[in-house]
Amino acid sequence: MDGRPNIVIATSALAIIGGIVAIASFVCGFYDHTDNLFGSMGLGLLITVLFFAEAGFLYSDGKGNHYSFLFMSFANAIAIIAGIYFEAINLWFGVALVILAILTIILGSGKATEKWMALDRI
Repeated sequence: MDGRPNIVIATSALAIIGGIVAIASFVCGFYDHTDNLFGSMGLGLLITVLFFAEAGFLYSDGKGNHYSFLFMSFANAIAIIAGIYFEAINLWFGVALVILAILTIILGSGKATEKWMALDRI
């Protein structure tokens, strides 16, 4: 084991699952949209990258502090909600991604995660 608390491992796993669901979302969106293909693909890639970056923050050699992690998590949730509003992503994929983003925010905002991210992890 790498010494990470279980809540950090669970948050990282949720972020990875969110990235995989986001990949499926924008791949399915490729076949649904023909009018605004670049916008929907760009938003899908942004959501995917943000989920995987959140997971990267939570590894043992991850860089960054707790506040930048929370900022990235909130930015990801806002991007998902904007994608649902502008119909750039499918509604059901969007609902699943919002749930994963909110769970990532809730689990990542705990004191154990904050203390672990404040340690010198390198």
